[in-house]
Amino acid sequence: MFELRPHHVLCIQRFIGKGYSEEFTRKMWEVVTSLRANPNQQVRFVSGEDELCAHCPHNQGGCVSGDKVKRMDESVNLSGVLSFSEAVSRTNALDAENICKGCEWYSLCHII
Repeated sequence: MFELRPHHVLCIQRFIGKGYSEEFTRKMWEVVTSLRANPNQQVRFVSGEDELCAHCPHNQGGCVSGDKVKRMDESVNLSGVLSFSEAVSRTNALDAENICKGCEWYSLCHII
């Protein structure tokens, strides 16, 4: 079971493997590949850093983008344990354009 921040559901759906550090890209592909192959996999949603954050170039003893990602998590509003497919279903109606607009990778994720 993966532990993820709520906004990472949006990231995973749009991830194309560009613009990230090598370490983060490798971890992200691991998670993305697993969840896309098995969307019924259970995910535990956490507040604060998750296993993707541990590999993020912005994690320097803590998230340097803390306020921004906290706002994104609150906007996505997922908690507890859900299947990835249920989490995706719950985020489909969200305004990802508005939620993600402050992210440095916004232009990459929104080309698809």
